[in-house]
Amino acid sequence: MKSLCTFLFVLFFFTVNAQTIYFNNNEYLPALIELNSGEKMEGFVKDFKQPRGFMVSPMGSFGKLEDNLTVKNNKISFKKEEKGSVEKVDVSTIKRIEFKGEMDNEVFEHLKIKSIKKGKIMDDYRDVFVPLIREGKLNLYGAFISVSQGGQSQVVMVMTYIKKPGDEFGYAPVDFENLTLFSGQEAAQEGFSRAIETVGRDCPAFVEKMKLEMEKMNSKEERKKMLADYATTQKEIAEASKKGKTKEDREAIANEYQMNYMLKGYLEMMHTYDTTCP
Repeated sequence: MKSLCTFLFVLFFFTVNAQTIYFNNNEYLPALIELNSGEKMEGFVKDFKQPRGFMVSPMGSFGKLEDNLTVKNNKISFKKEEKGSVEKVDVSTIKRIEFKGEMDNEVFEHLKIKSIKKGKIMDDYRDVFVPLIREGKLNLYGAFISVSQGGQSQVVMVMTYIKKPGDEFGYAPVDFENLTLFSGQEAAQEGFSRAIETVGRDCPAFVEKMKLEMEKMNSKEERKKMLADYATTQKEIAEASKKGKTKEDREAIANEYQMNYMLKGYLEMMHTYDTTCP
């Protein structure tokens, strides 16, 4: 859970101008499409373009960063067979698309996301199409954010969404649109607490456990531990990245370590739900 708390603490060291990093397939890939109607289409897909993440520089503001995840009214090309006829499918009609790779599958889902502002869940929602990170009793979605400085990039955070399967809405614990350097940490804590209460409403034991974890952030001692843990992790990442033979290899190794570190707290939270709740 410490890494989740560290995320909240170090998040506000960065304000950004963003460059979107897309999943963009310009050749046909094996895929399974599930439409909003429930119909499933298995075959080959081309021209699907949605953000995996954002490359940022330390200036500007988060602003409308999430607008890049909004479902666009564009079309993708679909074929049932590799040499079959082409059918155009409107992206706004797709609930879920799973690209089948040799090693891993990559999944994007169409979600209705509600923001949490000052601890209150907003009535309105936005349609987004985001990568699925972890599937379970609670689903975790997100797009990574990397900082670019001195010709190098490093993953520093993940823009996350939490949704319980079967629920109509998912929730954005951090309100990136209105994030500020001075009010951000308190607002983020309120957002996480409210999101946990909402998705865990059927499991009071889970909510109580997470409440205790969040309260640990309020002591100076715990914050010092979190920053020390973060610094130690950065040293481990720097050491591990030396194994890369090229600049690209070193960046890839460092970003994999950093991504795993940033997600650790979320995955621990979801494990707590899985093991605590029926």
